[in-house]
Amino acid sequence: SMLKEKNERKQELIKERAEAAAAEQAAKKRIMVRIAEEQRRITAEMAEASEKKREELQRRMEELRQERHDIAAERRAAKEAKAAQSKKTVEQREQERIAALEEAEA
Repeated sequence: SMLKEKNERKQELIKERAEAAAAEQAAKKRIMVRIAEEQRRITAEMAEASEKKREELQRRMEELRQERHDIAAERRAAKEAKAAQSKKTVEQREQERIAALEEAEA
């Protein structure tokens, strides 16, 4: 029964981590949407802006582009890490299964 409890706690932790990761990804997605909205607003503003104001807006656009690029890279890295983790888990289970079979045969 203690093993069962330990496994249940482990499953709860895994679930909590997955939920936290999903929430973080959703937050990053919302940030990306806000950045895109600001970029559209700036583009519209640039059409009727003075030279000086246009340069200012251009700088802001570059900052936003960089921010989107960084967030996209973070999201990709998180997805790759998750994929690597699940691959590792599959491989671990396979190893454990083989070990159990070898033990049963011994």
